[in-house]
Amino acid sequence: MSKVLVREEIAEAGIRLLRERGFEVDVDGDSDLDEAIGRYDAIIVRSATKVTADLIEAARKLDAARSR
Repeated sequence: MSKVLVREEIAEAGIRLLRERGFEVDVDGDSDLDEAIGRYDAIIVRSATKVTADLIEAARKLDAARSR
């Protein structure tokens, strides 16, 4: 099962849809993202979260990190 981190507030319907499609979803806007991102296969952000090159480098499981 793929793990998804929802970093910012999204509609509950969106979270429910992800879970219905078989994703394990964690909603967490407070933890240290540099530390947490390595545990997830995907991350959902809006405009407040800045996804930097260093952050992607730390995200060993994210698709973007594997496609380099």
